[in-house]
Amino acid sequence: MLITLWAYAALSKLTAYGVFLTALRKQPFPEWSIVPISMVLPFTEIVTAAMLLYSTTVRKGLMLSCILMFLFTLYIILAMARVFGHIPCPCAGVIGLMPWGVHLVFNIVFMTCSFTGLYLHGRVRGCKS
Repeated sequence: MLITLWAYAALSKLTAYGVFLTALRKQPFPEWSIVPISMVLPFTEIVTAAMLLYSTTVRKGLMLSCILMFLFTLYIILAMARVFGHIPCPCAGVIGLMPWGVHLVFNIVFMTCSFTGLYLHGRVRGCKS
């Protein structure tokens, strides 16, 4: 499930890169950071999906997934609280069409999946030792 999420998130940004770049420019980020973010974010999402595919890297992939989902969820909470004023969602694809409240629930579900996966992976590894 997380592999699909991260692969979709990255591919939807890359296939509609111009739309993604325009959405990033509407965010409260310094202008100089927009292009680097637009390249690093999809790359990180692809790396996360790839790490989740292999047993040797799944723990690191789950950790990266937890970090990304936590940061994205925190950003949504700040956006909903209008800390940055009114801003549109910078997400690409169907995820970007969600209202902030739905997006928050979506993120909390996937953040919970990430943390649960990390917890269970640690328990399974602990049982094998």
